[in-house]
Amino acid sequence: EQESRPTTTTEYSVPPTTAYTPSPADRAYEMLIQEVPVLGRNTRTDVEDMLGTVCKVIDGADGDFSVAGDVVVSSSAGSFDFTYSDAGAILGAAVIIRCPEWASAASDFANS
Repeated sequence: EQESRPTTTTEYSVPPTTAYTPSPADRAYEMLIQEVPVLGRNTRTDVEDMLGTVCKVIDGADGDFSVAGDVVVSSSAGSFDFTYSDAGAILGAAVIIRCPEWASAASDFANS
């Protein structure tokens, strides 16, 4: 007579993965470095400090992004030599990261 033993089955379930979702600021920073690679030579803190300065330019221009873009381009002459395309990326990143109070005006400008 054969003895019957209870069988046990072990089921392995895959643990849920937690995907890293970058914050809007992280995504804006990454896109800025892709669009304006020369900024990648600086630390993120230095870049964000520059973006804070750009926000002061936007404030001083009362949200006129054309004027702010002109200031970014002209103030970079001889150093970074930003183009207007660069200025657009910089203004966009500044609004997302450092001065979100201008988001609505920036959206209106971008869609005009």
